[in-house]
Amino acid sequence: MRTVFTAEDPTFEIHSLADLVGLMRPEYLEKLLQHDALFITGSTAQATQAKKRYEILHPHCSTPSNEEAPHPLGLLLLMEACFHLEDVHAMHQYTARLLEQFPSDVLLKNIEKFTISYLEDFEQKEAEYHDAPTYEEHDTIPSIIRYYERPNLPSYSIVQGSTTSNLLQQIETAWKQCSDDISMEQAVELLSKLSCIETNVLEGVFDISGQSWPRLIREGFYHNAIEGITEKSKIKRKHRIANILKDTEKGLKLVSQQRILDTPEDFSISLVQELHKITMQTSKFEHSEYTIDGETTENIILISTGEWRRRTCVTFHHMYTPNSMALVFAPLQTIEIEMNYYITEVQKMLHCLKMTPHSVDLWNMVAWIQYAFLRIHPFEDGNGRISRFLSSLPLAILGLPPVTVQTKSKKNYFAALQVADESGDLEPLAAFLGKCILKSITTIRDLPSVAVEDVLEGKTCKRISPSLRSQRSSSNSSSGST
Repeated sequence: MRTVFTAEDPTFEIHSLADLVGLMRPEYLEKLLQHDALFITGSTAQATQAKKRYEILHPHCSTPSNEEAPHPLGLLLLMEACFHLEDVHAMHQYTARLLEQFPSDVLLKNIEKFTISYLEDFEQKEAEYHDAPTYEEHDTIPSIIRYYERPNLPSYSIVQGSTTSNLLQQIETAWKQCSDDISMEQAVELLSKLSCIETNVLEGVFDISGQSWPRLIREGFYHNAIEGITEKSKIKRKHRIANILKDTEKGLKLVSQQRILDTPEDFSISLVQELHKITMQTSKFEHSEYTIDGETTENIILISTGEWRRRTCVTFHHMYTPNSMALVFAPLQTIEIEMNYYITEVQKMLHCLKMTPHSVDLWNMVAWIQYAFLRIHPFEDGNGRISRFLSSLPLAILGLPPVTVQTKSKKNYFAALQVADESGDLEPLAAFLGKCILKSITTIRDLPSVAVEDVLEGKTCKRISPSLRSQRSSSNSSSGST
């Protein structure tokens, strides 16, 4: 059996990450390339190259073929890429798979020993942080620590004449008027695109300017529809922003599948994990910069998608004040249990809504579905986006548009969530979400006219897109062009 790679000194011990970096030398990989395996050259500590290798190899090595296991070179390069992308959990998994093929390899055994030790130490530190969360910058413990508790289930009974019951009537009327101006199919398409943009900008994934919003909503998620990117945007590349929006749209369509709306029992943990995996496809690499001794270096971290988080997750309210509070999300060991509970309760809600749609308090249901998911916080990143998608399920059953929280209302949104965190009262959040949906319908109906450039077969043409309100009246007359 051929050895994958071995240390020159079989007694070599791995004590630190630096030791491991030293082992990832190009000469080891050059020997492997001679075996006509995968023609990938280079092995460096730069995270950018590690990201490229991961993107190329992961689809081929993540699920072993029924006929043969992935080539060891692919697994080796993935293991090394995961190390540079700071995902030691994934690195450990690839090491274990290599050991299945080469159980006597000394260096692999040393790496496995190191990853196990690292993960054990990591788990211990996470447990300590869960018990006493601190502010990273000041290393001080908040005055109040609120640990995870299941949010109280909402009341299903409608209170006639209440703010939320009146909201539903207003939304149904506005939605009907919008679908009268254009087809229902087009109204759904436009509002879904608005929702995809808002949910990403709200989370600070990127920030776009100028006529980018109406152009993306009308013309689709193409990079040439992005007119401007603000200075504060974390992402500066138009192609990457467009791909993130396409992923988000795929996720929204997944959760809105007719089979789920018809059969609530099809709503499952596997669907939620698949939703996260699709939505975060392009966003799974987190880019950041740090400066040491005046030299700025880009760092890239791999975020696991479709898998429960492996870190203790905490949010803070009123930081650095006498009333400061740390809100600790579901403990790592309980995420699976809490998500099973969550799925069961959502299934009950959707079933109840289908059976008695006019006797259920829709907004309390929407608010609970969103807030309960946020309190569990099952994923490493993207929980806010996924929570808004999931809370759109009851609306989709009634033929209403998805939850769309406007970026301009971010302060009010967080204030409503904070009330729920501190008192358990979901009423402010329920009323806020209803108003946001009403606002999103108005936004689509009043979408401004913009000059749009489309690149078709290498040729650029310009046309004016009329506002939705004017489409019906202008359908019998010629449109202007520039």
